[in-house]
Amino acid sequence: MKFRTAVSVGGFTLAEMLVAATMLSIVMTAVYVLFHSAAGTWRLAESGFDAPRDTRFFLEQFQRECANTLTQAEYLCEGDDSKVTLFVLAEPLDVSQGEGRRLMRVEYSWNRNRGRLTREEEYVKSAIPVMPATEEDRRRAKRVKIDRGRRDVLLEGVTRFKLRYVWFPAPEVQSLMEPPPQEPPMYLDRLEQYWGLPDAIEVTLRVEPPEEKDRTEEQTFELTTLVPIRAPRQPRTRAMLEKVLGRAEESPK
Repeated sequence: MKFRTAVSVGGFTLAEMLVAATMLSIVMTAVYVLFHSAAGTWRLAESGFDAPRDTRFFLEQFQRECANTLTQAEYLCEGDDSKVTLFVLAEPLDVSQGEGRRLMRVEYSWNRNRGRLTREEEYVKSAIPVMPATEEDRRRAKRVKIDRGRRDVLLEGVTRFKLRYVWFPAPEVQSLMEPPPQEPPMYLDRLEQYWGLPDAIEVTLRVEPPEEKDRTEEQTFELTTLVPIRAPRQPRTRAMLEKVLGRAEESPK
């Protein structure tokens, strides 16, 4: 009688196959995520839309010029909740004007229909007159000679833009033995000529990607920040500010 010898055949068990399949799926998922992220970044760079980068450029420019406002011309500055005009001593963005700082009238404004935030610089060609003391002097005051400059689009896709002007009243000294109470800030949605510069400007904006872009990858960007005005000025109490501004402040929102 002949007996057959058992021969062992090499192979993988079911448990080993499941473990290998699981590890392979993890690796492929990681590769897909990295590829998808890189492709999204490339498409973002190609489209030219980068809300945080463009907003940072606008804020840096705005902060720089708010820090270089000309004190002698502060009574000429004005604005509302969507635009502001400042007289600054700074370098022009137009390189054809040469290097070095010069006196400019700069306007930041929001075009609601086009969703654009622009900056326009104009060049002051005459001396800034002394602030008129009376209404009669204001009517007779000479105009400042201005040469038109250039307008630049700083931000696209701006669906919300709001400016508020902030004053920090000096506290009323009631007693030399006790520290004065802290005064809450005053907020207004406009800045009129002859008011003088505020202590800060509150900027609120929202930037959204273009409609033809994939909004799942390019998210809406929003911020509210306070930009200080560093021009020297005389401290004014709340009563003094209300007399100059001519109305009570808004409620801070």
